[in-house]
Amino acid sequence: MHFIEKFKDGDRISDIYLCKQKSIAVAKTGKEYGNVILADKTGTVDSKIWDLNSGGIGEFEPGDYVYVSGQITVYNGNIQLKIERARVADESEYVISDYIQCFSVKIRCISHLHNDVGSKGSNTHSQVSRYHRLISGYHDHRHRLADGSTDTKNH
Repeated sequence: MHFIEKFKDGDRISDIYLCKQKSIAVAKTGKEYGNVILADKTGTVDSKIWDLNSGGIGEFEPGDYVYVSGQITVYNGNIQLKIERARVADESEYVISDYIQCFSVKIRCISHLHNDVGSKGSNTHSQVSRYHRLISGYHDHRHRLADGSTDTKNH
């Protein structure tokens, strides 16, 4: 797997990525092109499809795992993938853990949830709700830290 965080200008890419977003845009010249955001567990990459008639381009949608081939370029100081060909990947071609960031707190919560649900007399709905709130709170806290916000009273 060629992870996104390792991309550098000039790299040739032939690998599978998760399509997060896909839309058609119009260039200054008036020509339509594809604007795609691809992801793996290390990040996302802005991707362009300059030839909308290229093989497989119209066959994938956001949420699909897509085998793409193309070249890494730098545009306005940012890494970008020029997609030349694409196709929806078969489930047997990728490992889901290459695309999902995993946080240890979520794993612990899921483990506790599994143990609680398995115990006699537990209220499954309230246990699920409790762990969902815990995970959501952790997720919100991480975003506040990433955004530089220290005001926790209004969150």
